[in-house]
Amino acid sequence: MDRVTAPILYPIQRVVPLFGGIDISPFIAMLLIELMKGLLVRAILNLGG
Repeated sequence: MDRVTAPILYPIQRVVPLFGGIDISPFIAMLLIELMKGLLVRAILNLGG
């Protein structure tokens, strides 16, 4: 699992500090992925017409 998630989480973990000992980098990664997904879908729909 670490080999799959490390490329996404490690860069975020270097920037975002722990909050009360809790790692919020997975939450931030999910938000970024959803944002990119929305932008990609919107771009694809705009290409169609």
